[in-house]
Amino acid sequence: MKLLRLRWKEDINFDKRIVTLWTRKRKDGAYESNPMPMDDVLYDILWQRWKSRDQDKWAVLQFQDQNQVSASTKGNGVHMPAAGIAPIGNGKRKLWRGKDKGKVVEVPLFYGFHSLRHFTASYLADQEKVSLKTVSGLLRHKNLRTTEIYLHHLDPSHQGCYFQNG
Repeated sequence: MKLLRLRWKEDINFDKRIVTLWTRKRKDGAYESNPMPMDDVLYDILWQRWKSRDQDKWAVLQFQDQNQVSASTKGNGVHMPAAGIAPIGNGKRKLWRGKDKGKVVEVPLFYGFHSLRHFTASYLADQEKVSLKTVSGLLRHKNLRTTEIYLHHLDPSHQGCYFQNG
């Protein structure tokens, strides 16, 4: 899902209360749209963001230039310190471009959107007992096997850790 590429005018229709999500994870690599209804919570969030926007193109990360979005998501996922999410530790990464290409450096590791997708799917299936078919639909998977890959058992001994503040 290209959440970071969600555009105000092309992908969000407040009148019809529809948000169009896109994916390119298909065998032929072509973009595929999936219009989804907005519930009241999503509508209110997007409407407040629309009213306070500082530009008219990008809805989620308000970059003026789409190349900035691409650059921010390479390698280590999307960093979320602005959302108050601290790094989960450090890791080693090989630089893939520039004058130091190939050099191994230590970088902070953050949870990204994809990690949250895995967690949400696992939480719904494991803790809320939501059916595999429903979780699959929420993730917009066409194959239940793909959804099964996303699911991880949540260890009950960590139950108090999932939604800690600070």
